[in-house]
Amino acid sequence: MVSCRQYDNVVDELNVTFNIPEKSEKFFILFHGFTGSRYQPPYNELANSLCEKGINVIRVEFRGHDKSKFPFEIFRIEHAYEDAENIISFVKKEYNPKRIGLAGVSMGGHVAIYTAAKFSGINALILLAPAIDFTEVFRNPPKKVDNYYLVGRYGNLKLKEDGYMSVARANVMNLAEKISSPTLIIHCKDDSVVPYTQSIRFLERIRVEKKKLVLIEKGDHFFESNEVKSKVIEEANNFLSIINF
Repeated sequence: MVSCRQYDNVVDELNVTFNIPEKSEKFFILFHGFTGSRYQPPYNELANSLCEKGINVIRVEFRGHDKSKFPFEIFRIEHAYEDAENIISFVKKEYNPKRIGLAGVSMGGHVAIYTAAKFSGINALILLAPAIDFTEVFRNPPKKVDNYYLVGRYGNLKLKEDGYMSVARANVMNLAEKISSPTLIIHCKDDSVVPYTQSIRFLERIRVEKKKLVLIEKGDHFFESNEVKSKVIEEANNFLSIINF
């Protein structure tokens, strides 16, 4: 088993967590979901598994989320796009890896699609319950108080109206044709947040030869049981082996 070192750092004012093996020329960048964190399931398991395969991992905390100093209430989806672009540029400049992979949960999957369509040289894409089309996710808007929407799993986070609308209108379904990376999508059929049918439609539109959709019967949006988390890691490892990442 490869020895790995985990530590937190700050890159371009973004909180990040590294999982670093002794030596590697490969890098995976992980993006979390809306109102989530760089520790949300199944990221600990995925980061450790990738590192044990000899892959550098950096988990990104988007502005406004978790321990970020940036106020969540003024978050916009464009901030996540910019943060992802900045981290990819950082990894390319500082590490010059031979292979780069992106993985994202929910909004993180949305952001991974956006950046994979924009950047060349992305060698793998792993999308976990990706929120590809937010117009379906927020078909029924959350509670609104004054000029704020109350969002998050428990409705305890305030987001200004313009920021909420930037997320609620975000849709990267039309970027499928621009994806050139081998792509794995894993989605639970009982997902109560993002319809799994989004993943089916997206995969049908991707033109790459190496692509796979794994549908899990139960696990909801957060891959909640240990058995489901193990299934995610197993499928990710198998896919990366198939594409020689």
